[in-house]
Amino acid sequence: MADDTVRTTIATHGIELVILAVKDDKGQVITGSNGLSDSGLYFVEGNERGTTQANITGIEQKGQAQWANDTKKRVTYGSPEIEVALTLLDADEEPMMKCVGSYTDPTTGITVRTSSSKPHVAMILVSKKYDGTKKYECFSNGNMILPTINHQTDNTNQTASNPAYTYSALAPMDKNVFLDDKGNQQLMGTTSSASPNFDLKKLFDVVFPGNKYGTTAASNS
Repeated sequence: MADDTVRTTIATHGIELVILAVKDDKGQVITGSNGLSDSGLYFVEGNERGTTQANITGIEQKGQAQWANDTKKRVTYGSPEIEVALTLLDADEEPMMKCVGSYTDPTTGITVRTSSSKPHVAMILVSKKYDGTKKYECFSNGNMILPTINHQTDNTNQTASNPAYTYSALAPMDKNVFLDDKGNQQLMGTTSSASPNFDLKKLFDVVFPGNKYGTTAASNS
């Protein structure tokens, strides 16, 4: 019998794109003026805009050995605690401030971090595989912070202060998203354009439900 398995590589290179959206308390992407764009999606790209680094940590916890009768009998594994260290070359200020949660005083124009609950942020990281296909690392729900801002003096060269965010993945708000074979919900899902079931629109509908991608002429949709 022929082997119909799609053979693809696991290694990746580069960062092709980061896509963000904020969701309401029902897990639906917020579109329009209250969202990140008319479609609800913000593609971190454009003139002098993009991502330089995205490090995902805490995908799995190191196992803890359990012993009995002087023999290692079992290894238990704790729950993932996934974070993404996201460094940008640059990005549009308004959507990124919406991702971390902010309030701008309409009288003074001063912006502060909001004391309300952090926004629900969904994110997809897109990278390339060496076989020419694309990898999609998906987070349906999480919080984003900008913990530090570092400034240094310019000299004969400009010293850039590139924004470095920390994204903390949370359980998806939709209980049917990212389920494993036992029906347990996970924090992260991955797929590849090489998958025979791959469909970008379906992927967006799972990670970014309620988005209007493809139905609007918005400049960042």
